[in-house]
Amino acid sequence: MRFASTLAAAVALTSSTVSAFVAPSTSISTTATTTDLKMSEVEQPDVSAYMTGARPPLETIREMPLLVAKIVYYVKCTFSSRKSSKLTHHLHSSKPLQQEGTENYIMQQTMVRVKDPKASLDFYCNVLGFKLLMYREFPQWEFNVYFVAPIADASTIPEDEDGRWAMCMNTPGCLELTWNYGSEKEDAKYVYNTGNGDSTGTSDGQKIKGGFGHIGITVPNVYRACERFKEMGCEFHKSPNGGGMKGLAFIKDPDGYLVEILPQGKMVPEAIDCMGVAADGGEGYKDNSK
Repeated sequence: MRFASTLAAAVALTSSTVSAFVAPSTSISTTATTTDLKMSEVEQPDVSAYMTGARPPLETIREMPLLVAKIVYYVKCTFSSRKSSKLTHHLHSSKPLQQEGTENYIMQQTMVRVKDPKASLDFYCNVLGFKLLMYREFPQWEFNVYFVAPIADASTIPEDEDGRWAMCMNTPGCLELTWNYGSEKEDAKYVYNTGNGDSTGTSDGQKIKGGFGHIGITVPNVYRACERFKEMGCEFHKSPNGGGMKGLAFIKDPDGYLVEILPQGKMVPEAIDCMGVAADGGEGYKDNSK
């Protein structure tokens, strides 16, 4: 039996951190010194278009169906009988057990650091169809954060900052893109380790066995979506027919992080995928952590 389980990360915000999230481009502290704001002269990218759903950077993009953001982790389990496993009992229970005190918890975000916020927003908003729910600038700490999520209708996003904050904090599956000032000027294509057998950032240049794997989205048809991704110049780590598992794909974002593309129904292989790989072709399974 196959089960899809969500790999979640719990993020706790202290009251002081929450109070620091104020309107973009405004002073966070009325007593900030010149030293505190030494990076305030950094030119901030104009990201307003991503909040309304406009797509000026990529004029030929076709409208996409709603993509449901998920962080996916596949586990294949075999049970001798339902009675022999408490996990099986919980999975088949008509009323899933809820841990007391967690009724209103939300898996709200995963954070990744990005080299260039403009390139990342182009990818997540224009290629994957996400919307920019909220962003905050912290010049005194020399970083910005951008929260993107698969919102179907941009008109539902509030115009006021308090409303955006509330919607963002109550929207499951957000992705927090963190930009540290100056990273966009580095010569290397990638500046952050992706966690997948990556040597970026290591002192000896050797690949490490990372823990982080990927984020994932689901689409109505993986093969049609990947044809679009190819047309838009996306880099494939695995095309739908590549590797051992057929009917799913992996593309890379501008920082090399993997994005898994899964169907919203059964995985049904097609004869040839967008990269010309036949359903009976492709290399075998590869452990991306190595």
